[in-house]
Amino acid sequence: MSDAEHLVDAHLAAARRVLGTGAGPTEWATPNQTGSPASPNWDGETAERARTATQHLENLRDELHQARSTAATVFAEASTISRDAHSALEAIETAWANDKATLKPMADSAFGKGALLQAGIARINEAHNVVATAAARFAEAAQRLPEVPRTALAVAAGQVALEPPAGYIIWCTPASLVPGFICEFLQSDGSIIWRHSPIDITGGMP
Repeated sequence: MSDAEHLVDAHLAAARRVLGTGAGPTEWATPNQTGSPASPNWDGETAERARTATQHLENLRDELHQARSTAATVFAEASTISRDAHSALEAIETAWANDKATLKPMADSAFGKGALLQAGIARINEAHNVVATAAARFAEAAQRLPEVPRTALAVAAGQVALEPPAGYIIWCTPASLVPGFICEFLQSDGSIIWRHSPIDITGGMP
């Protein structure tokens, strides 16, 4: 194999490494949209504030769902960009293989060497254009990625200090996504509800 062939092969291999492998996610599962409504038996000022906090979080979840839908569209486009680039590079690699096969009978002549070099330079330029085009398309798509809503999850929930009715059994564990605790209420009918509290209000079994 000539030096020109080694050089072109190396450039095409480098272009493939830049493009990577795989086309990215093509389908996102729909998240569970079921909320956890406040108990109808829970009355009072704290209950009303808890319902307000719940509504605030529901609104924020709607915003996040919309942002997720927009992001899914952009990711699908990115997958298309990746497939287009890989297909274009495969066509260049096939054309280069044909160039080498066509010019092989005259590989030892000055004309053959010159022709192979010119063909190789053309394939390198084509590969560079494929990578540059893909990079530009990726950058343009990235500009359309939505901003994640920056509303603090604890804005509404942080103001609610739970005062559960007598008869509830309470356990609280540290919340992982927001400051405070997630408190679990086992009701007399055996059902369970969860509420956020800025403090650990664990009272044990009444």
